[in-house]
Amino acid sequence: MHGKLLQQNMRGRGPLTPSPSPARGEGLAADSTDAMRQTAGCPPFERPAAYRRLPASARTGFTLIEVLIVIAIIGLLISLSIPAIQAARERARSTQCQNNLRQFGLALANCESQRGAFPSGMTVRVTGPLGGDSQWQFHGYMSELLPFLDAAAVAANYHTEGMFCDPANAAAIGADLGVTVCPSAPPRDPQPNAYQPSLAFPKSYRQHKIIAPILGKLDAKYSAKYTGAVTDYTVITGVEDGTARTFGYDVPRDDPAGLRGMFPSPFAVESKALVNKVTPAILGPVTVEFSVRLRASDITDGLSNTIAMTEVAGRPEHWENGVRTMRNEPLESAWADPQTVADISGRDTPAGKCLMQCDNAGEIYSFHPAEINFAFADGHVTGLSRQTDPNVLLALVTPDRGEGN
Repeated sequence: MHGKLLQQNMRGRGPLTPSPSPARGEGLAADSTDAMRQTAGCPPFERPAAYRRLPASARTGFTLIEVLIVIAIIGLLISLSIPAIQAARERARSTQCQNNLRQFGLALANCESQRGAFPSGMTVRVTGPLGGDSQWQFHGYMSELLPFLDAAAVAANYHTEGMFCDPANAAAIGADLGVTVCPSAPPRDPQPNAYQPSLAFPKSYRQHKIIAPILGKLDAKYSAKYTGAVTDYTVITGVEDGTARTFGYDVPRDDPAGLRGMFPSPFAVESKALVNKVTPAILGPVTVEFSVRLRASDITDGLSNTIAMTEVAGRPEHWENGVRTMRNEPLESAWADPQTVADISGRDTPAGKCLMQCDNAGEIYSFHPAEINFAFADGHVTGLSRQTDPNVLLALVTPDRGEGN
């Protein structure tokens, strides 16, 4: 009886066909049930739609875990790339800084070639009588370099008949020359500066019984306030006498010149010599010039072994070890100011006398993390590490002491 019913059931359902393979992951229970139903001639078991697993091709979004993993990977990649991007930007800024100094090096070389000498770090002319209404002219090395820096328009507006900070020179000294600013230095706006001409003279001269009254009249007539475009580069006049002795140089105590660089102060002479030179202008209308212009042949240590210009960046702001102190601000910073020079005094630290990267008020200073850039007398530019031996640095500063031979 049971067999007849089974035959009739099969006769009504048609021939048996293999059931489709169970979906992956549906479990052994579902597979065995479908097999038994197929043997018995029953249709395969159909899971409700809500319990079926969709194939991978039918998915329409990401799970929360997948999204979080992607976000974490992107954040990791960004954190790894930021230092590389910053390093690349700093390399570009350092390259631009070197290009600026290279322009100065070429300008110095062209000046020496065309005029027979490098410019004087400071040029001072005085026309007597000093006992009456004397006339003074103070100008820095940049007044001679302007024509060689593609700054013909600024040079045309710069007048050397009076002081550099005369009102007639306001537009010229306020001009941004482009090559005077290091891109790694913090942005700064020009600030008003107070100029006191007598500060260009050594302290011993300001206390000299003959020279001091003359300098008092000079300050009374020519002290002024001015605003000038800043520079992060300057020439090196020399090294203070005490600092030079610290590193083994035989420099007399209170020597006004100290260890002379390529652009020494024209007043870095004995007071007797200064009095003798200025004597003709004391009583008569005689013009006397104070300047020091070296020729290439005077640099016996070799042009490639003598520093001409360096970075003293960040002025008029006062920076120490990467931190702005705001003490003694504003520092001399205008490219036109004759006192914007590097007279290296160094800074005392527990490790000894520091000559670079400790203080931008009295030493070489830059905002590059790895090096300080220098232009040499032959025009080439080199970066030196902060860890450079001070004796090596001072040997490169002097033009004629034999260290470069």
